Amino acid sequence: MVIGLGLECYNLLLVPTGNEIMFDDELLVVNGTNKLNFGEVSSLIASFPFVNSYTPKDMSQGSDPECYFVFADGSCIIEIEINAGSIEANRVVEEISIRFAVTNPIDTFQKALQICEDVSIKLNMQIIDMRLKAVIDLANDLVLAKSKKAFEEKRVRFYKMYNLPIDTWAKPMHCGKALFDELRNQ
Repeated sequence: MVIGLGLECYNLLLVPTGNEIMFDDELLVVNGTNKLNFGEVSSLIASFPFVNSYTPKDMSQGSDPECYFVFADGSCIIEIEINAGSIEANRVVEEISIRFAVTNPIDTFQKALQICEDVSIKLNMQIIDMRLKAVIDLANDLVLAKSKKAFEEKRVRFYKMYNLPIDTWAKPMHCGKALFDELRNQ
């Protein structure tokens, strides 16, 4: 499995514990045979408060709607995607992406991290910060602080790139097409 990064979103990834994690340039490579049951994973995610299934505006052809969930509590939007949008024939899960547009309010980072923690504890998964290119140890305050700082720096760079005054355009947004459509309407 190989995964890249999006310009407008911050991405945390969960993979089953025991699989080998390596970064190659901007890509993550996960090697291993540890996988989870799709039904168990989707049932757990759907059981969280404020989480519902949804269909992304820019969902690629061939993606399965069963793989997409969204946490929306009125103050932020956090997208949850199983297996990069594809259900494998044997209905197993290799990874779960937890991502959010950097234009969401600043406390969205902590909410996303809490979702990751809840999933990782219940399903025995490791959390990877795609920006840091590192596994997040929830008991290590230094690593957590580095992760939060990496999010804040990416957020500032995004605002500068689009000449937006920081925090003047902080609202719940999806990643991808929805965010860029909104930017064009500004």
